[in-house]
Amino acid sequence: MTSAPAAAPGPLFADPVAALDGMPFIDDSFAHKRLLAAVADVRKATAHTASLYDGPRLESWLSPGRAALVTRTSEPQPGTVLTRGQRSRVDRACRALGAAIPAWRPLVRLPVRFALLHPPTGATSASVRTWPQHVLLAAEAFTGGPEALAALVAREMAHQWLYLMEEVCPTRRGSEQAPPGTNGRFAVDVLAAAHADATLIGLHRTVAGAASDARVLGLREHGLGCLALLRREDLTAAGCSIAHRLREALASYARTGADTGDLGAGAGREAAGPGTGRSGGTGAAYDDNSVRQADGDEGAHPGEDVQCVPSGHQGGG
Repeated sequence: MTSAPAAAPGPLFADPVAALDGMPFIDDSFAHKRLLAAVADVRKATAHTASLYDGPRLESWLSPGRAALVTRTSEPQPGTVLTRGQRSRVDRACRALGAAIPAWRPLVRLPVRFALLHPPTGATSASVRTWPQHVLLAAEAFTGGPEALAALVAREMAHQWLYLMEEVCPTRRGSEQAPPGTNGRFAVDVLAAAHADATLIGLHRTVAGAASDARVLGLREHGLGCLALLRREDLTAAGCSIAHRLREALASYARTGADTGDLGAGAGREAAGPGTGRSGGTGAAYDDNSVRQADGDEGAHPGEDVQCVPSGHQGGG
């Protein structure tokens, strides 16, 4: 997961946070369809250049199989097929997340191929940006209750959406090297960790109604610590825009005097924490009851195609 990625295309959005009306799982205004359309455009163009099969529909390039075909630059991690019961639990966790936080519903419907991590590595889950829309879950992920699995799925889905942003808005400068102090992690991996922390804070605050308990504060400090490892010279303008929004979001929780300095782009953007204006913040638990109460909506599950709009679309997500 630390091998240098292939050269990235030029950015489609100089400031992705502004162009996409926020960040996934953090801003309810996030224009997810706009990002999906841009990703599909990039993948289709890449496939055409490489003389790969050119799918008849733009949406076809949003499937996990096509994503791996076009973008992979490393060997896949070892995995086996989930059992029917495990697959059902993942599907229910995704639907429960969308029931608890309606703004997340289209995000957790992103087609993702979940597999069982085997042989065990000690990790509970794993994903890598060079295999977008693929997630490996360890057997231990299924030993807890629905809340634990839902939180794990939320973390991994947050990674997947940040990796999609990386496909169209590279966050690294030139040929990337791991920034100092990151234990060999590349800049996008550090951003992904901070993004996952902000996502889990939003989830915890929504379902538990807790704004400043130990779990939230721990996630907040870990996320801010990740961002503190990144230097301005490690990031592109797009990377600085993402880092700035993540710092805003994390710093907005139960301020304890931690540094909330700016990494760069977007310094004038109004600070707002994850879930600002969120309609689903009612304290509903993400469990089996949440699934049954989700409007009776049994729409697309992870792994199914989703619809996108042309990348020139400037309307809402």
